[in-house]
Amino acid sequence: MSDYNHIGLEGRLTKAAEMTKTAEGLTIVSFSIATNRSRKKKGRDEWESVPSFIRLKLFGKRAESLFPYLARGQHILVEGFLQQTSWDKDGERQSRLEVCVTDIHLLGYSNKKTEQIPETEVPFDADITDECSNIPTELF
Repeated sequence: MSDYNHIGLEGRLTKAAEMTKTAEGLTIVSFSIATNRSRKKKGRDEWESVPSFIRLKLFGKRAESLFPYLARGQHILVEGFLQQTSWDKDGERQSRLEVCVTDIHLLGYSNKKTEQIPETEVPFDADITDECSNIPTELF
């Protein structure tokens, strides 16, 4: 039995997305978003914005078609699941949590395109979970 692993995030891309392909021809688009939350400053009646930076991966044909729109500043809403990858670097074990995107919505203006982009829903690709679980860890 699988445990529940689902995440939803809204934020803006921190830089332009990067596209790579595996030896098997699977397209991987990597990007990160900043999400903000507010917290009260200690001992004050003031609030401050605290960003979190989250790494995301998008796979397959959907990744190829959305790549031109994933520019710095693009406002997006994503759903997906967390995946931890690990590797050895200089004899030391490294690991990282990333979001494998299963659904994505482009919200509002894109810096890459000069026109307003309407909110777009990209249909769910049933193979996305299989693609995500078979990604070689040396890509991370």
